[in-house]
This record gives sequence, C-alpha cells and structure tokens, in this order.
Amino acid sequence: MLLFTYCRSAWVGIVVAFVVVAALQERKLLLVIAVLVASVWAWVPSVSDRLDDLDNVRVEGMGDPNSFAFRQRYWGEIFERYVDGVPLEQNLTGIGLGMVEETMPDHLEPHNVWVQVVSETGAIGTVMFVTFVVTIAVQLGRGLRRATDGVQRGLIVGVAAASANMLVQSVAQNLITEAVIWTYFATVLALGSMATMVQTRNLHLTEPADPDLRRRGAREPVPVLN
Repeated sequence: MLLFTYCRSAWVGIVVAFVVVAALQERKLLLVIAVLVASVWAWVPSVSDRLDDLDNVRVEGMGDPNSFAFRQRYWGEIFERYVDGVPLEQNLTGIGLGMVEETMPDHLEPHNVWVQVVSETGAIGTVMFVTFVVTIAVQLGRGLRRATDGVQRGLIVGVAAASANMLVQSVAQNLITEAVIWTYFATVLALGSMATMVQTRNLHLTEPADPDLRRRGAREPVPVLN
C-alpha cells in the first residue's frame, strides 16, 4: 500500500526509519534493507518511473517539470508574500496556522512543515517548534544511552525510527495540520517517554548500575514495566 501511494517522501521516510532501527538494534539488517530497496527499484517499474522525473529540468513555458520543482517554487512564493519585507509584528507571530492555504491564490498548503511554521507562526512559533524537536532528540538520546535490552530499548528505538520518519517527511508534507498523524505520533512519543523515564527518573526494574543515578539517590526498584 505504501508503494501504491506514489508518495516519494513517504518512501524515503520509511527507508530512513528502517535504517535507524538497523543502526540502533541490529546492523546486519542494513544489508537486508539495501537488498530490499534495490529489488523494489529493479522489479517495480512504477517506483523507478516516479523517481526518474526528479532529473527533469525546467523548460520555459512548460511549467514545473515535477512536483518537487513545483514545491520549491511555491515555497519561494510563500516566503516572498508572508516573510520578506513584511512588518516586524508579522514576522514575530506569523499569519496564523492554516492561513497559507486560505490566502494564497492557488489555495494550497505549503507542503513543508518548516515553511509553514516560519510563515504561519513566525519567529515565536519557529523557536517553540525547534525546541520541541530538540527536546525529543535529547530525550531519545538519553533513553538510548541508559535503556536495557528488551521491551524498554525496543520502544525507544521504535520511537527514534518514527521520529526520523516524521523529520524526513516534514520537508515535503503538511504534517502540522494532520490531526490523525499527530495523534498517532503523540501516542508513540508517550510510550517512548515512559520507557525513558523508567531509566532516568528513579524508576527502575532493577538496582541502577549507573553511578550517577546512585549519587542522586535512586529509590528502591519498582515494577513499572513487566
């Protein structure tokens, strides 16, 4: 079903997610992923055809050669209209979430989370969003360093893969206003956060081996996860 969507950013995102899982969990899977990608490229012509048009060059009067070229042009138009040369107040607060689609002549969403954040939420929203992304990365890094093998590490690796997928697709998709996607992702983040807290906030299944935790006065083991 993923192949049949013909969504290139989703294809790249899922490959990146698999690579993250392989790199963090079992590096031998990297070879399997390489073979799988090569097989799909060779035996599913619709996939290679969908990617081949990225090499097409723009011809004057012929329109955009592919959807990525269209998006690049559209991003420039959005910045020119809502970011460049506008009042300082607008650059601070943006034009409001969802307003690019409402006010642009073509009534299309930005197809890029970062363009959308900058133009619709301004500098304040951009700082908040970047802080959100960095916080997730720091939390996942902390959890991966201290996670024990098994369910806890598996959950955190899975969240890392999902986060990498979202980050990749953020440059070509309208993820900010997709409530269903954010509901799924928030659920995954909650599971990963729970698994991380077990290791970093004095909640342990076994006596903490980390000297730093002992110095901070970790409590007795509690059955947080079975």
